[in-house]
Amino acid sequence: MSALHNSPSAQAMQNAVREAAKKDPLAPLTMTAREVIDFTMIRLKDDRGVHLETALAMIGALAGHLCAEIGVQARRALGDRFDPRDLETFCEVQGKSRERYVLGNLVDRWMFQEGRGFWPCLAAFADQHGGAMPDQEALRKHVVETFYKPEFGIPRLPDRHQPAVPPVTLLQKLGGEYVPRLTLYLDTLTDAVTALAFAAQTLMTDALAAKVMPLDIMLRILAESAVPMARLHPDDLEA
Repeated sequence: MSALHNSPSAQAMQNAVREAAKKDPLAPLTMTAREVIDFTMIRLKDDRGVHLETALAMIGALAGHLCAEIGVQARRALGDRFDPRDLETFCEVQGKSRERYVLGNLVDRWMFQEGRGFWPCLAAFADQHGGAMPDQEALRKHVVETFYKPEFGIPRLPDRHQPAVPPVTLLQKLGGEYVPRLTLYLDTLTDAVTALAFAAQTLMTDALAAKVMPLDIMLRILAESAVPMARLHPDDLEA
């Protein structure tokens, strides 16, 4: 447990969130989303403010990273019961480079398949606001085709909408600082993925109200940051 979890103020907030959850089961998720946004606004702020593209990339990258972590943990929990020939469930790819990539339903479940997974939450938001998600199959194919290549994990966006820092670098530098905040009010990584989707929805809502960025660009940033990071083995995330 981190120092953040042990602080008197955090413990008081945890008690308050537990009480709120008795009436609103989503309270821990929404409070975590707010915690993520507030920390992002502090951590990414420079003399010009907060670069929205970078904030969205940070949240997308975190969500992808957690999906990879969930998948790897699920594979390890299966132990000898897992048939390594079952590539549809889980597959680890390693070439001459030391980097490893992970694929399969254990990884994809909380990215693409669960109703509260990251992609479905974004898709629901897009539908509510008259938008559409990027082509999922094309993005997944692109990510696999860029394994071990310099363009892996670089969002395909107009130059003016590129994050100031690539998603993988954001994870390497800041990912560890987010983990205590993602687990302050939540017990599972799966809930943390949903909370990150809620955080993304809040940022997009604010941006749409302020008319600072088109919805399709924001969705592309989130998708193009999340999906590659859901393929990178979480144990290989080194600065």
